[in-house]
Amino acid sequence: MRKKCPFCHIETQGNRLLYKTKSFYILCDMGPLVEGHLLIIPKQHLMCFGQLSEQKYDELKHLLKDIEDFLMTSYKKSLILFENGGVSQTVSHAHLHIFPSTISIKKELKKELGGRKLLKTSKIRKIRDFYKEFGCYLFYQEKATGLIFEGASVASGFLRRKCAQALGVAETFVERVEFGNPFAKKVKEKWGNWRKL
Repeated sequence: MRKKCPFCHIETQGNRLLYKTKSFYILCDMGPLVEGHLLIIPKQHLMCFGQLSEQKYDELKHLLKDIEDFLMTSYKKSLILFENGGVSQTVSHAHLHIFPSTISIKKELKKELGGRKLLKTSKIRKIRDFYKEFGCYLFYQEKATGLIFEGASVASGFLRRKCAQALGVAETFVERVEFGNPFAKKVKEKWGNWRKL
């Protein structure tokens, strides 16, 4: 636990906490790209999901299944996942973004990040193997297929900005914080209804 890390002190996150498990927190994003934009955050202070233990990947797999079911049931859209794995993070504590959307930026990412090591995968735990071999990474997944790119030298919030552009929403986090609170309330209400099913 780090004294100044906001994700190590979840009580500082106000009403954004949606759910918690033994090893993870689920938060509504403070500056969401869309309604339903969530963060999966390990309780343990890690720089990226590449540092998770095998046991925690098992827990993450089950948690992702629940979150995916909730988001797809509530929003009727495909899901996007991304992480700036230890590089260009806005908060230096691992956090995986997941939100409902129909955007596709795979081709753009391949073009812009061409020449870097790249792994295509359908298994999120491959992040761990990639991290062990290459270090920092960028992870992006849509329609259950993930891309893991070698992550050196990209601008802060790179993947968030690319998704924002594709969605046609404000690119800067600060511009989206204002509408984050009403979204969090709606998401929490939908989560409660989904849990009753």
